[in-house]
Amino acid sequence: PSRAGSRAAGSAGLAEEVAVARRERKRAEEGLAAEKAHSAQYRALAAAAEKELPLLVKVETIRSALSLPKGTLVAMLQAAHTTLSLEPDGGLLSQANRLLRVLHEAGRLPPLSSA
Repeated sequence: PSRAGSRAAGSAGLAEEVAVARRERKRAEEGLAAEKAHSAQYRALAAAAEKELPLLVKVETIRSALSLPKGTLVAMLQAAHTTLSLEPDGGLLSQANRLLRVLHEAGRLPPLSSA
């Protein structure tokens, strides 16, 4: 084979590698954009759910997700913090909202859109 033929074959192979890399990059960028959109949608749903759900419903959701025994709101929140190795911070509503976020992020609760 001639050098020119080898170079042409090498150039064609390199061009194909570049084309494949560009397609893979485009797919990765599309995936990232979709993930960012999903994340923004989740944050909006989470914010809406935090405002709409009564404290008792939030605490019961947390209790159920962690298979904790029933008790007072304070006792159930304390048990949830202990189970998740978290320190309580803020008022009861703030604590419940934080616990719900942690559980959703950990995949221990169904998506908020079904709530």
